[in-house]
Amino acid sequence: MKKFIIMTAISSISLFSLSSIYTFAGEKENYIPNDKINAVTVDHFEADERGLNSQVITQINVRVTEEWSPWQRVSNNLSTGSQGGGSISATQNVTWSTQTSGSIQGLGISTSRSVQSGTGYTLNVGPNRRVYMAHRARYQVTTGTRVVFTPGTGRTTYNDFTVRTPLFGEFALRNF
Repeated sequence: MKKFIIMTAISSISLFSLSSIYTFAGEKENYIPNDKINAVTVDHFEADERGLNSQVITQINVRVTEEWSPWQRVSNNLSTGSQGGGSISATQNVTWSTQTSGSIQGLGISTSRSVQSGTGYTLNVGPNRRVYMAHRARYQVTTGTRVVFTPGTGRTTYNDFTVRTPLFGEFALRNF
């Protein structure tokens, strides 16, 4: 049974430290005591059948925040008089999709989520108003650095990434 060891050192600083020997049969044996290493979670590992050209892919300096998208118009204008209000309905559909910049390959981040505004949603408008209906989305923004280490060559590459994932949307009346 063939065995290979994954251990890395980058500029004398241990960025990745794995505490096991992995076999091609899927077995795992302890190699270095866990309290003696500084471990980083590995998000993805690729290797060919001989253990050559393997890559360890992970992310560092990850920061997660939330932000709003800009307002997007979803109806025509409505002007109400002094005698009473009215109602306004969404007549256009807006789709907010996941947006990425930088490479996220091997990090296990999904890019398939989207939020739609839909049509037919109605809001009441008070008297003496000039408004239109708009929709916006709340995004979860994940930024970080993707690190790819190839043990066979000792090469390490870094790239920054940003992923904006829509969480939900909201309607509002906007003055024109």
